[in-house]
This record gives sequence, structure tokens and C-alpha cells, in this order.
Amino acid sequence: MPRKLGGDVAQVINILRLTELPNDWSLISIDNKTESEVAAIMKESMIFLSFNFREGFGLPPVEAMACGCYIIGYIGQGGREYFNPSFTTAVNEGNIIDYVESVKKIIDKFNVNQDEMLEKGRLASKFVFAHYTIEKETEDTLNIWNEIMQSSKLLAR
Repeated sequence: MPRKLGGDVAQVINILRLTELPNDWSLISIDNKTESEVAAIMKESMIFLSFNFREGFGLPPVEAMACGCYIIGYIGQGGREYFNPSFTTAVNEGNIIDYVESVKKIIDKFNVNQDEMLEKGRLASKFVFAHYTIEKETEDTLNIWNEIMQSSKLLAR
């Protein structure tokens, strides 16, 4: 999975490593993994770090949410649609210190009340499967094309 904000990613990861994560937590890269490997990693992970940058939608965080991950990070543009404070933590783009502090805060929450945080992951997954269905995609596509056809007819007159 290519990285757009490599500098931000490196800073966040390096600071987390230098400040020592709790022993039972580790950082796993999904770069250069197959689709199957990425899916397996996401299903095993508690948290996904989002570095969306001006994406129209930003699919990786949604895929992670579908797997039950709690999302922390940058919203990008389209992320406004699914970044919900009930199961995500948004970080202002470029605010590395806030990003690291947010990760540590969520790890602490997992360590204090894992069941509550796992429930947030389940809520994220339910949200994705309720809002991004093939039926809704088909309906949206048809509606868009109907609008395009209607505007084309208006212009042709």
C-alpha cells in the first residue's frame, strides 16, 4: 500500500518506537503486502493509523473499520463522511505530536477497558456494512447518471 505522507508516517512511527509502546503492542506495516495479507493484518489489529491526504474517499481506513479496527489519524477530504468520534479519533493534518498523543491515549483506553474499545471497533464495522452496500452503490450510480442525463437534456434544448 503506497504511502503519500511518508515523512509524517516516519515521524509518528519513530516517536512511538522511541517512547516505547506497552510490551503487548506492536506496529505492523502493511506496505508491500498482498490484499490477503493486508486483510489478515487488519482483522488481527486493534488500531489503524490513517494518513489520508486529500483523498476523495480514502478506502484503507474504511477497510480497516470493516475489520473492526479503531481508526486514528488524518481525515483527508472524503473521510468526513465516515470519521465518527464514536469509533475514530481525528487528528489535524501535520500535527505529529497530537497524532502520537492520540495513539498513546487510545492504547491506554484499550489497556484499561478492552471490551469498550472492541465495541467501538464493532460499531465501526457495523457502520461500514450498513452504509457501503452494493445496493447503495447501485442506487447512487443510477441517481448520478439520471442527473447527468437530465442536465444533458436541459443543455440540448
